[in-house]
Amino acid sequence: GRAIDKMGARSSSLCFSSCCHRHAYMTIGDKFMNLAIGWLSGLDAVGQAGASFEENMQALGACRANISKANEPMYQKAIQKGGWKVDTKTIMRGASSGGGSLDILIHTPAGGTAANVGAMTLVLWAHGGGMTVGNAREGYGVGLFNDVAAGASGSFCFASVEYRLPPPAPPPPPGG
Repeated sequence: GRAIDKMGARSSSLCFSSCCHRHAYMTIGDKFMNLAIGWLSGLDAVGQAGASFEENMQALGACRANISKANEPMYQKAIQKGGWKVDTKTIMRGASSGGGSLDILIHTPAGGTAANVGAMTLVLWAHGGGMTVGNAREGYGVGLFNDVAAGASGSFCFASVEYRLPPPAPPPPPGG
């Protein structure tokens, strides 16, 4: 909740420094890309001064939709380039986990069969987005695995999980 409220004030520092490590070096290209993604996705609309929690949640929802829409063509292109076959497996969450379904995208290499997929190494990919934005159909991850597959001595498959993106909690009341 507080991060959402402060995001507007912190957006410039988020664009020009690593969110993972304060000493991490970012090239000017990285900085430009972060700024462009934040602006194009609508992330800059989240956490505006004076906006209500509901307005911020609406802006976050629009940002999530923009990122997913922009990412889909990159995902499809990377899948095609790598020759991956994608199967979606859906499992049901237990009641203690809030119920609902969980989609897992299983990416197998071209020529993968039921007989040889079971013997392959499985890599679990958690998409980027700070568990705030993004989805399992992420082009960056597939591109990374395309590069790994090009230099790998054996075949592997990878799974990308469509985990739930949490709704941020409302900010605490004043003095709370």
